[in-house]
Amino acid sequence: MSVDPLTTEYHTVDRLPEIRNVILDVYSEVYAQDIANDPFFALERFEERLEGHTSAPGWGCVIARMSGERAGFTYGFTARDGTTFTLCENLRYGHRGRGISQVMHDELMSHRSEDRAQLLVRRSRPFST
Repeated sequence: MSVDPLTTEYHTVDRLPEIRNVILDVYSEVYAQDIANDPFFALERFEERLEGHTSAPGWGCVIARMSGERAGFTYGFTARDGTTFTLCENLRYGHRGRGISQVMHDELMSHRSEDRAQLLVRRSRPFST
């Protein structure tokens, strides 16, 4: 039995120009239906949110790949209170349910010193593989 190798890459805000397209491509795939139907999810609006998040202190990002193919990303930033790290995650559908999110979170949090973490999540988003 062969197992697809999972790799992760940790990046700070200074590397954003190199990884921006990866983040945008994964977001565009994950939210394709929402982008078509809801202006809040438009790629331009996401880019505005990303810009705001990357201007916050402590921004970091982990990109996961399976056999070299982008599986997803988790990024986060330090909240205004300075004690909370806020996380955002997107994982491509074909890679869900395999523990990749946990690996990304663990890698990202290994670089953090905040007292707690908060995951930004859309509660109405159905789990799909």
